Amino acid sequence: MVIKSHSLKIIKDQDYGFIENGVVGINVERLWLEFQDEEAFIHEFASTYAHEMLHIALAPFGLPEVVEEEVIRAMLGEAWDEEIEQMY
Repeated sequence: MVIKSHSLKIIKDQDYGFIENGVVGINVERLWLEFQDEEAFIHEFASTYAHEMLHIALAPFGLPEVVEEEVIRAMLGEAWDEEIEQMY
């Protein structure tokens, strides 16, 4: 969870990261529990941060959410399939 302006932001368990009011949040607990290795954790943290920053960079284009996500995943070499598409 992220503490912001005296309130708590609860991160969905499945989320690695999110953006709120232009601020990137990373689900550090999930990343550590999933990878439990410093090198793997650092790599995934950096990838997640880059992913969220690309959402900020692409926001002015007004792409539909599913298209934006597919573009970002393609840019970063992340998985994309019908199951992931259904989440959006």
